[in-house]
Amino acid sequence: MKRALRLGVFGCVTLSLAVSGALVYICYLQSQVFAYPPRSTYTQTPADVGIAAWREVAFTTADGVRLEGWYIPPPESNGAAILYVHGFTGNRGEFLEIAALLNQHGYGGLLFDLRNHGTSADSVTTFGLHEVRDVQAAYDYLTAQPDLDPQRIGIFGVSMGGATAIRATARMPQVKVLIVEAAFASFPQVVGDGVKRVIRITGSPFSDLIVWMTAQELGVDVSQLRPIDDIASISPRPILIIHGTADVVVPVSHGYRLYEAAGDPKQLLIVEGRHHADWANPPVGDYAATILAFLAHYL
Repeated sequence: MKRALRLGVFGCVTLSLAVSGALVYICYLQSQVFAYPPRSTYTQTPADVGIAAWREVAFTTADGVRLEGWYIPPPESNGAAILYVHGFTGNRGEFLEIAALLNQHGYGGLLFDLRNHGTSADSVTTFGLHEVRDVQAAYDYLTAQPDLDPQRIGIFGVSMGGATAIRATARMPQVKVLIVEAAFASFPQVVGDGVKRVIRITGSPFSDLIVWMTAQELGVDVSQLRPIDDIASISPRPILIIHGTADVVVPVSHGYRLYEAAGDPKQLLIVEGRHHADWANPPVGDYAATILAFLAHYL
């Protein structure tokens, strides 16, 4: 009887250790994906979506990273332009349809690949920490163009690009308007949401472990990456926050939290059934109308 009990206890302990070890290993694998994201490159150019005037460009960040992109001059003399900031593992091509729509309504733009993405130079992906320098360099490139009005430049960021855009705009008072879609309010929180979605248990301590492991690989404290702490300082410049109800990568709760933390003027668009960075669906309907009306009013 005692021997059977000891074997039972030993089996339970062994199983618990094995499960814990497997979960720790899964956390390690996820931290490696965060630290070394796979690259994707564009398959279309602005010409493929009907943009007639554009050119390949390159510029360098303050810390020496070469970034590549497309510059689209404004088709009208108003000099207005949008700086587009893509998400994690994405590239500049994701914004082509939106850029084409806005170009038809008089806006120029700059679509570029963030560091360690697309065709830009290798670096470290830090989910919006170092990427602020990329946005600053892109903005400096835009303002140097003679056909642009520096007083009429806005930023449109999605997902990690949205978080980056919030942090950058909070530090760049010269940016006039901000649009973000599917942005996370807090990096540790969105990691916790992901852990809960995958293994059906509360994210912590596994999400904490992923964040810690990622920080060790990157050499930066990503636990401090909280765009929700930056967004209020953007006011009184206007911000449009967009989020889809079907987003399982960055749950819609992040959009609501960012909206609550933002100062006025602010606007929230919740799109029923829209998934995370839903590039498969063209920018039409209320989604397009809201963006166009927001820019027409504020930019």
